Amino acid sequence: MKFWWLYALLGAFFGGLMPVLVKRGLLMEDGRTIDSNLATAIRVVMLIAPVWLLVWMQGTSGQVGHFTKTNWLFLALSAAATGLSWLFSFKALQYADAARVMPIDKFSLVVTVVLGVMFLGESINWRLVLAVILIVTGTLLAIPRPASKVPPKEEKKETAQLAPEEAPGERV
Repeated sequence: MKFWWLYALLGAFFGGLMPVLVKRGLLMEDGRTIDSNLATAIRVVMLIAPVWLLVWMQGTSGQVGHFTKTNWLFLALSAAATGLSWLFSFKALQYADAARVMPIDKFSLVVTVVLGVMFLGESINWRLVLAVILIVTGTLLAIPRPASKVPPKEEKKETAQLAPEEAPGERV
């Protein structure tokens, strides 16, 4: 039996660790931040060797020769989606706390569930629907509310408008 849930938990752990490490990695000693796009490029380069080493150790690199055009297309699209996700998440982390950014970033689960049902024919049950509702709620709660820009109302001094005195007998 494969422990897919263990891999999922490990993925969640490292997924949670990653933004904290990124946020700290973006901060320079003098208080400035490294450009988030540069940080993403450096991370991509740092990932290439260990991932290919793992593939070669598993002996699965030969599968590349059997890829179809569809495999290449969807792997390329997923690479683009991954890159864009990283670029936008890193940009958000450059400007905001990880604890604020990541709940919003994890809204991606809702997108995954909806697209999985629509395009992959995956099934959905009441527990998953409830989980999605809770994630949407948590995301909405995590979004910072802008401070009110309406200045406080000044107390108006009410002055009575006196009508001009009417001359006796003059009525309009």
